[in-house]
Amino acid sequence: MIEKPLLLLSAASLLLLANAAPVSSNAFLLDEMAGQIAPQAQVIWDITNGAQDDDGNPVAAKVKPQDWIRMQKAGEAMTAALTRIKSASAIHVRRPDQQVMDEKTGSGGLTATKIQTYIDANPQGLRAMAGNFTEISRSISRAAAAHDIGKITEIANDLDQACETCHKAFWYPEAPK
Repeated sequence: MIEKPLLLLSAASLLLLANAAPVSSNAFLLDEMAGQIAPQAQVIWDITNGAQDDDGNPVAAKVKPQDWIRMQKAGEAMTAALTRIKSASAIHVRRPDQQVMDEKTGSGGLTATKIQTYIDANPQGLRAMAGNFTEISRSISRAAAAHDIGKITEIANDLDQACETCHKAFWYPEAPK
């Protein structure tokens, strides 16, 4: 005879497992970057650039109430996309039915196959960069919630640097430095 507490524990465990996120997943960088991260980063850059005085200093009064919300949501959307990349069991440049950059023009330049070799050579490095980027996107959300334009402007510069660092490592590693 099964004891009641053991039966309840087993039932609770099954419910948790049924609702748990899948352990194995694929991340498609083109989807996450072009569909989520780049547009959300642009929201941050557009608002912070527009919230400067003539000397380039951030001015909170220049940020509209809805823009604080937009920046917070942008940070949250980037965090979600980066978490998918960071936690994926496999990272792919694109889906089979998509094309990247020079594949569209047929110029013989950068292809998904070439980019995939860079990712496959260091997937943990890409995950680590996504983890760092996640901290930046979370900081954006927190600063937007606090209406701290100075902090968001500072973080926007970190965001730009994080983008550039990752692109140099995984998209254009052979480009002149």
